[in-house]
Formats: sequence, structure tokens, C-alpha cells
Amino acid sequence: MNYQKFTKCVLAAVATVAIGMSGAAMADEPDELKGRTVKVVYEDLNVEKEPGAHALYRRLQHASKAACGVEVSEKAKMVRRKSESYRCYREVLTASVKRVDSELVSSIHEGT
Repeated sequence: MNYQKFTKCVLAAVATVAIGMSGAAMADEPDELKGRTVKVVYEDLNVEKEPGAHALYRRLQHASKAACGVEVSEKAKMVRRKSESYRCYREVLTASVKRVDSELVSSIHEGT
């Protein structure tokens, strides 16, 4: 299997909670969120067309929220933790969009 096909098959760019989070913030995170990786499969999508690009972007958003514990932080009602989770989410989503390397997905992310 060549690299491009593998990359399209499984994107593990939605990497870890460690992205964008300080060591102190990581120490406060529950063990189940530390170093969490979420795979995004999109071999079923044509990201060169708008419907496929939008579908992939939604998957990346969902995976980034899961990797950064956004739902957990909202339930915890801890301002610092919530802030860190959302910062992580934004950074992981941006990094994931860059790894996909699609003009259309990038333009969706940038809101253009």
C-alpha cells in the first residue's frame, strides 16, 4: 500500500491531548485523556468535492473534541480545564487539517 493511499485510509493526525497543553495542565488531566489518539477514516469520501470535504471536516472536528476531552471538560465546570480543552481542540483541528493537505478542507477550516 503506498503512502498516499494509507494516509487517505486512516488519518491519525488528530493526535494527542499533549498538543498545545502545558505539562502542568497535563498533570491535571484524567489518565484516560493523556496521550489520546483518535483515528479518522475517510477512504469513503472524495475530499476534492464539497460534500466529501465538509464530511471530513465534521469528522475531524468530532475527533479533535474527543482527543482533547472537550465534553469531559464541559461537564467538569472547571474554567481552566475547559479553556485548555478548547485550546487543545483548536490546535489539534488545525494540525489535522494541515495533514489532510486539501485546499477545500483548508478553506472550510479557514471559513472562506
